[in-house]
Amino acid sequence: MATGAETEEKLASLISTRDQAKATLATNLTSVKSAGTQIGATEAGIAQARSQVDHVV
Repeated sequence: MATGAETEEKLASLISTRDQAKATLATNLTSVKSAGTQIGATEAGIAQARSQVDHVV
């Protein structure tokens, strides 16, 4: 049977794991947002390049 100290230690470990997962999630969400911005900028650049090609041809 687990002692009170062992139970508190396990709880502390679970809380730490949860907090690390929350931090990782926040970092990953920021990365996704940044990637979305990059995709938009790249698509705008492609559209601009196509427009310039269309004017040349």
